[in-house]
Amino acid sequence: MNKFLSYLNLTLIVLMISCGSDDDANPTNETGDINTTIEILTSNSQKPWRIETAIITTPGKSGSLDVSDEYNIKDDVFIFSNEIKDNPNVTNENASVIWKQREAVNWNATSLEDIYMDKYEDELVLGIEIPEGNPNTFSGFNGLSDFIVTDNSITGKIEVATGVFLEITLSPVLETDLPIIPESLIFKEVAEYTLSNLPGVANTLGFTGSNANNKLYISRRGEVFTEGCEFREEDIISFDIDTKEFDINISCQPSGFATKELEIINNRLVSVSSNSINVYDTDMLESPTIYEHDPSFSRHGTATIGDDIFIVGSLFEGVSDKLYKFNTLTNQFSEVTSMPKEKLWADGEILDNKLYIFGGQDNLFDNIIGSDDILIYDLYTNEWDNLTMTKLVNDTFTGRYQNLICVGGSIWVDNNDDGQIDELNGFLGVFNTQDNSFEEVDFELDTPVFGGFRQLTVVRNKLYVITGFENDYTFKIFEADLN
Repeated sequence: MNKFLSYLNLTLIVLMISCGSDDDANPTNETGDINTTIEILTSNSQKPWRIETAIITTPGKSGSLDVSDEYNIKDDVFIFSNEIKDNPNVTNENASVIWKQREAVNWNATSLEDIYMDKYEDELVLGIEIPEGNPNTFSGFNGLSDFIVTDNSITGKIEVATGVFLEITLSPVLETDLPIIPESLIFKEVAEYTLSNLPGVANTLGFTGSNANNKLYISRRGEVFTEGCEFREEDIISFDIDTKEFDINISCQPSGFATKELEIINNRLVSVSSNSINVYDTDMLESPTIYEHDPSFSRHGTATIGDDIFIVGSLFEGVSDKLYKFNTLTNQFSEVTSMPKEKLWADGEILDNKLYIFGGQDNLFDNIIGSDDILIYDLYTNEWDNLTMTKLVNDTFTGRYQNLICVGGSIWVDNNDDGQIDELNGFLGVFNTQDNSFEEVDFELDTPVFGGFRQLTVVRNKLYVITGFENDYTFKIFEADLN
């Protein structure tokens, strides 16, 4: 369900009360004219507002739910702009608002644990109308709601689902409000798991986390031609973060290469494999629904927004420079566009309708040479841009955290110039989509492990990484706090 929903019709009552200050950065609307209202909302350009407090209420039912401090509420941003956007619901637009919804919210939740969903929402951009006769209000969207602005804050109530309201207070976003990853992170070991056999290549594991049930999921290529399985097995291993318990689901899949990429959308666990896309329920009680596809993938990455999974690169010629998409509602697979260059071992994330792809390799046969690329694809304009990281990284794994992207992986080192990998050095960095900056992050693990990171994901406010596979079949899961 879209976080904004079709029930919302937004009417803003803007009562500007003087604070006794002559500061132009905080104008008041004592004259009650449209231009002053626009200036207050937009600073005559763009002005971001964050959620200060948020309470879910249901009139006629007892109790309310304060969700102010929850991960999928704090990541929301409202951006008011003096740029006019078309809105089919109003006729005289004179400003606009963007709701960057990001991590989805279950508005029908009755407890804090229930508000989490496993879906990243698209942003909503709509024009707003400020009427001449009542310039302290504006209308737009598809439902009704009243807001009051006093002392540079906005308070109000939005109907976010039938009979369900969100009472919010918005404040202008300050630089101190934005999340900051520390210059150094300390990881603690939370679990280890021993496989029955190596997955073929250690960094081909799939890895994702569920905000809804606070679990981690790992996928890998299993045994071949086992009893009752004509092709390859696919193993899905779940780890309950609260109970520290593992569970495993073993199913048959079409024969394929080792690489697995895992995503969760609408409580469905999606394994993007070389020859098929395998869809499970997150409780893993049933066998997957399998959708075979052509072309084939290996050493690919994935990213999600809404109901779509984007598939990045491959080691196969003719596929390695392509971007593909799988829609989890229609189960349709399609080619999106060509990338500026070939990519493999490169992972990515979508934030605010831009796909960011990090590092990896440009050529399978130059297998010691990594990349410092940050390829950026605008889903609206279909245009590409290019930035750089601080180092060449051979394989990357990514996770979203509000306006940040955590990037982990390994740097392959050839000490003898013989084309062989002698060392694997771990790498961790953070890309800030607010200012397009990239910072390397020092890290420390509380127990020694071999080589670089094998996977990475973010669940709520924590960063999880997988590492291991030096002399045995055991991998370790580590955790670090992000706030």
